[in-house]
Amino acid sequence: MQVDPGFPDTDDSLKKGSIPRPVELFEQRQLLITHAKLLAQLHAARATNVFERKLQQLARIDVLAIDDFGLRPMRSPQDEDFHDLVDARYERTTTLLTSNLDFDEWGAAFPNKLMGAATLDRLRDGAYRIVLDGETRRKPRPLPDSPALPAASAAPRSKRPPAS
Repeated sequence: MQVDPGFPDTDDSLKKGSIPRPVELFEQRQLLITHAKLLAQLHAARATNVFERKLQQLARIDVLAIDDFGLRPMRSPQDEDFHDLVDARYERTTTLLTSNLDFDEWGAAFPNKLMGAATLDRLRDGAYRIVLDGETRRKPRPLPDSPALPAASAAPRSKRPPAS
């Protein structure tokens, strides 16, 4: 029988689930989602009257990583839903945002400027900002060589005979 130092050995009580396994003690819940998909989920929850339940579910996630923030401007009530989520997570859990925009441009994503300022204030408080500069890792692939089309075939052909 192997025993990990500092953890109980693997015996029948562990197999029955009476004592949490060492991995379960440190298990974290995390979610990586695009900003657009997150807003769509919040919208669907609001439409089906389960918004508060969805908000609490997202608020309990240990690490929520939101990708492509501000890629598309929010509309009302998306900005309110996003603010509610940020507020529910504020100073309780970790929220990561990625964006191609500079932080000074994030306010433009909010139709309600006051709501945007309040949300960004919560996001900025105690935040670490990491700016990546340089070439993108997404390089265009070269197009396969294809034979050039003759100039005559580029013009559309008419099935009607020319008018006299």
